[in-house]
Amino acid sequence: YDELKKNAREAGMTSEILKNTLAFSDTVVAVVLKWSKGDNYAQTRSAEKYTVKDEEGRWVPTPPMYAQAVEPKWNQIRCLVLDSCSQFMPPRPPVFDIKNTGSLYYKSLLEVKDIGDSLTEEQKHIADFWDDNPFKLNVSGHVMFATKKFSPAGHWMNIVGIAAKEAKADFATTVAAYAETSIALFDAFISCWDEKFRSNYLDVSNAPLYPFGYGLSYTNFSYSDITLSRPAITSNQTLTASVTLTNSGSVTGKEVVQLYIRDMVGTSTRPVKELKGFQKIELKAGESKKVSFNISVHDLKYYNYDLKYVAEPGDFKVFIGGNSRDVKEAGFKLN
Repeated sequence: YDELKKNAREAGMTSEILKNTLAFSDTVVAVVLKWSKGDNYAQTRSAEKYTVKDEEGRWVPTPPMYAQAVEPKWNQIRCLVLDSCSQFMPPRPPVFDIKNTGSLYYKSLLEVKDIGDSLTEEQKHIADFWDDNPFKLNVSGHVMFATKKFSPAGHWMNIVGIAAKEAKADFATTVAAYAETSIALFDAFISCWDEKFRSNYLDVSNAPLYPFGYGLSYTNFSYSDITLSRPAITSNQTLTASVTLTNSGSVTGKEVVQLYIRDMVGTSTRPVKELKGFQKIELKAGESKKVSFNISVHDLKYYNYDLKYVAEPGDFKVFIGGNSRDVKEAGFKLN
């Protein structure tokens, strides 16, 4: 802002013209900000979360991030130039039918898969460039890290700048191009998200066939809900997480009861689940036993970006089960 004013003065703009320009600009900004208060954004911040339905063909959170549905109420944001978010509703997608190899859905799905399996390096680069995921979670063995990058909207704004430079556009033309592109992206995002949560396209799970810790047995085991000895701990306290394990089968068997912990928010990206303990329990048919794990601040520590071994205050989740997928969960805080 200050640099623009400096450039204007150096270009020969008089103090009177600059003063009037700033006054006009401030008036326009004030009107725009006042108008924006009615865009319904604030109301969507407290809207109910997206309900994941256990129905064939419906979207569900998938690994490794298990992220919640992104902005399911964004279609309630007021558009800038569209009459409504559904003004340009696309044709209905094919009916979900994965079992019938002759269905349009199956054929379309296979077409996308075949193309994806034979991409050239250039096509992969293009797809990655336009990938609509500004915060990608990467998994390599036990290492998990996030990659931040520009979203498609950010790329389009960069393209506007490149196009203006190549065309040698003047200041007014460049500003108009940025404004018109921003308005188009704004409404397009609302319209896109309106359709996204109308059609509820399937996000096929890429989970492994057998989760970490999985094992077969001649019997079956059931777990009670987790009970915690306290809802929060400090750096010098411990809590006990317990479940009741029951052999619900007809023969004696052994079960490896596993404890996982997740740091919900860390200064460094934290794993979805970290194995922190396990116990092998043998039970006769119909027998039950209480299984407990002690959790201290040591179990919550990790090496941060500065390579310091720290435990950061906040919310944590504890999971107990026979593998990393089929678990009971509970939450506690580190104060």
